[in-house]
Amino acid sequence: MGSMLERPYIVAGDSVFILLLLFALSLLSVIVYQSRRQIVHNLRYFFRRERKYAERGVVTKNFWLNTAVLIFISAFTVSLSVFDELVHRSGFSPTLNVPYWVLVILVLLFSGFIYLKLYLYNVVNWTFFDIESSRHWTTSYLFITSLCSFPCYAIILLELYSDISPQIVLFCYAFLTFLYEILLIFKLFINFQIKKYGAFLIFLYLCSVELVPNILLWRFLQWASDVFIEANVLY
Repeated sequence: MGSMLERPYIVAGDSVFILLLLFALSLLSVIVYQSRRQIVHNLRYFFRRERKYAERGVVTKNFWLNTAVLIFISAFTVSLSVFDELVHRSGFSPTLNVPYWVLVILVLLFSGFIYLKLYLYNVVNWTFFDIESSRHWTTSYLFITSLCSFPCYAIILLELYSDISPQIVLFCYAFLTFLYEILLIFKLFINFQIKKYGAFLIFLYLCSVELVPNILLWRFLQWASDVFIEANVLY
């Protein structure tokens, strides 16, 4: 009788996600191998405190392509983490078809969110700062955002293929977000000339483009997991 019971669905055992994770690992390996010198060079100048040095990062055609791929991998891994949490909460059934479309929507949501923030940055920078500073900030933002793909990939592997608790996974994402925001603040003070009351303006700048959008995204995900999933996914 027990052998006739349906085995619970787990993301870690889904061949579709295993192949996607292997493909993502291949892309990460190729990018690191082909652009390792460019990545190291940009990292060196990202942490230079002198503004004249901070503007000398290498920007090539490969930079834009690699950035887009890495951002997509970040969106995929974070989306897969959310999807895995939904599996544990809702108990998707392979017999009734796993709703892969939910993951697709999540990937598009996270990818669009990153580029929406980039658009907001460009609008604010165009209003208050010179073109050169805005251009350097755009490349710096994309560069440091794309690098998040590496720790995000490590976190999703730990989440799926180890006994790590959900609380530790959440802590890892929270710590990564904190470190990411600290790096953005650091780069803001280097990239833009801070005059009188400049620190307060930078704080408002981050609140309008970083804090508020992140809170809205968090609230939307809470609504989606509590209302949308229950109404459209659960069987």
